[in-house]
Amino acid sequence: MFKKASLGVLILMLAVLAVAPVMGQGETLRIAFSVPGLSFPFFVHMERQIQDEAAKIGGIELIVLDGQDRTEKQIADLEQMIAEQVDGLIISPRTSDGLAPAVQEVIDAGIPVVTIDRNVAGETAQNTLAHVGADNVKGGEAQGELLLKMFPNGARIFNLQGTPGASPAIDRNQGLHNIVDPVADKYQIIFEQTANFNRADGLNVTENGLAAQDTPPDVIVAANDDMALGAIEALKARNLVGQVVVFGFDALPEALDSVRDGALTGSVEQFPGGQSRAALNIMVEYLLNGTAPAQHDNFLTPKMVTRDNFNEAERLSEVPAIEPGSMGRIVFIPKSTDVSYWLWVKAGVEERAALLGYSTDYQGVPREIDIAQQGDLVRNVAAAKPAGIVMAATDAEALVAPVEEAIASGVPVVMVDSGVNSDAPYATITTDNLGAAAEGARVLAELIGETGKVGNLGILAGSQTGSERDQGFLDEIAKYPNIEVLPTQFTGCDPSKALNAATDLLTANPDIVGFYSACGPNGLGIAQAVKALGLEGKVKIVTFDPNPEVTPLFEDGTISAMIAQNPFAMGLQGVDAIDALVKGYAIRQKNVAIPVVIITPENYNTPEIQALVTPPES
Repeated sequence: MFKKASLGVLILMLAVLAVAPVMGQGETLRIAFSVPGLSFPFFVHMERQIQDEAAKIGGIELIVLDGQDRTEKQIADLEQMIAEQVDGLIISPRTSDGLAPAVQEVIDAGIPVVTIDRNVAGETAQNTLAHVGADNVKGGEAQGELLLKMFPNGARIFNLQGTPGASPAIDRNQGLHNIVDPVADKYQIIFEQTANFNRADGLNVTENGLAAQDTPPDVIVAANDDMALGAIEALKARNLVGQVVVFGFDALPEALDSVRDGALTGSVEQFPGGQSRAALNIMVEYLLNGTAPAQHDNFLTPKMVTRDNFNEAERLSEVPAIEPGSMGRIVFIPKSTDVSYWLWVKAGVEERAALLGYSTDYQGVPREIDIAQQGDLVRNVAAAKPAGIVMAATDAEALVAPVEEAIASGVPVVMVDSGVNSDAPYATITTDNLGAAAEGARVLAELIGETGKVGNLGILAGSQTGSERDQGFLDEIAKYPNIEVLPTQFTGCDPSKALNAATDLLTANPDIVGFYSACGPNGLGIAQAVKALGLEGKVKIVTFDPNPEVTPLFEDGTISAMIAQNPFAMGLQGVDAIDALVKGYAIRQKNVAIPVVIITPENYNTPEIQALVTPPES
């Protein structure tokens, strides 16, 4: 078995393992570069990158060979290179088995060979100078892992495979199966067929698959972007874009544009430019200095590129730019402007809107108890006809009429964090408040040894979020018979009211051992009351929302645990939903519940937690 080296940098670290005849200094190196077909954008990009690297190195004549997607053409090209006695060959074989004998003939002729992206089969693979590529199995696994994350309850899957016999097709398919086969009871591949890495075949095969099913699949996994883009055309014909998730592979500029557009969910980035440049440097180092690479197989680790990490794509600069604001204006209306929590949602709205070409506006009422004023604000914003409204309702019932009126007037409304008692909003994206509150109850119970008296400070009785966080806590804490819960005190998330309420409860009940807080400002008020009475560490506090005002009180030990939501993700997904509506795409999931993370002293300093508690840039 060959050892594998990770390509963390573009140019590989080389070590002398063998000495070959060294070219004379100053001589021009004639290096052939053979790819399956320059009709594939992936290989066009590789060719441009290797040409650029050759120009930077200097003294290289690069002979580009287009296999025209025919094995026999690629074989004929290699025979010609033997006749011309080129100094070296860098090749991505169309098929692993079909090109192996021809590649061996090149090696037997004394010409060093580096395979790139795709390897050759059998013993010939051991005789090449090196192989440089992405780990295609890992890429297929990345598709499978995102599939499981997006569909935690299971999914029906179409699998569009690549050209039969091509090593990327084999490996990518294996990677996907590595993930879904162990959970095949929930994740069923209901249609699996080759589409030959070809867009037209991707379209036709998907059409055939859709026609054979009573209901469409949940997700289509394609082994390259061309097949994925063909599948999207088939979905468009049936108005299924957005309803069916599509994964590609290669992160081509056109595919990246489709990811930004929302038709393609994600594509696997395998850094083809990095592969090309590394392969050429290996070859040149060997020809000039007789130095072979320390490791024969050198693999980059692929990753999925979605809207969430769009700027990490290698070919981002080739994606057509969108004029800022050209898609219209999205207005974000928080519950109130006096709580820093909403700045995370605002940051998510602004980041995603900028990517998709929307301008944004931030308008809100001063306090969460300003319910009537928020209704008036929604009506005024809707009258200006923005592209859409992303908002959090101060009151689940009182905001029904303004929200429904806005939607009836043609303005899409998506709720985040706190919804309304209506099916009218196109989507509602919240924390799993019931589950989060139950988790908070379990943490508090453990902290107080499952016995004692606890206080409960809620949000507002009419708030959907407040009701869920109160009920979730009460239902779970009731499972502990030795814990007594005092009646809920609703504060409207006003820290001064929370301070007064906590002080009154502690004065009237000096035996209180813990508090549950349904929002960050409540946690702040409780902690201030506890500190004022010198009860730090004696009275345990579990609170929602690690706001900047709250975290210092966690760091000094006054607050025992924090329940971290992901308001930034709410902002991102809120804009995604508005964008889908603007483009006429389906919204796959109307009600989204984002899980929480419990922050404790043990995990507080991890990168994942710090990303949740670090305030967004204003």
